[in-house]
Amino acid sequence: MAVQNRPEIVTKTYQLTDPVANDDADSLFIYAPEGKVWFVNSAKVDIESGSGDGNGSYRFIMWDSAHADIVNVEQADNQPMTYKWGEWGSNISQIPQDDYHMSQQIQSLMATDSEGIRVVFNNTNATADYTGTRTYRFVFKEVSY
Repeated sequence: MAVQNRPEIVTKTYQLTDPVANDDADSLFIYAPEGKVWFVNSAKVDIESGSGDGNGSYRFIMWDSAHADIVNVEQADNQPMTYKWGEWGSNISQIPQDDYHMSQQIQSLMATDSEGIRVVFNNTNATADYTGTRTYRFVFKEVSY
């Protein structure tokens, strides 16, 4: 059986609208189809403003398949959070702290059919339930094995 080694480009958009209580978090697990590996080429994050009073915060976290949080970003709970063109929006607390290393961390993520990428919206430090929309867009390089 021949294996195709030429990568394909796969674009995926995940839009989450379920409310998240102010003491809770939600997770999205991303897996590649069987026999494929997805390497993150680029990502875009759009998290609408929360309904908190600004004295609390929420977090966006990305974990690799080893369950290490390689991206950890915090924003006031009444502000939107965006990541596009390799940069986070204003007034963001981020780890890694600079945009270059943030892009490198995101582009180091990969998923198979058994080892995925975990995307977390953590609302445990907020002053109100979160009722907005969280949209995550990824461009993956897909390789067959």
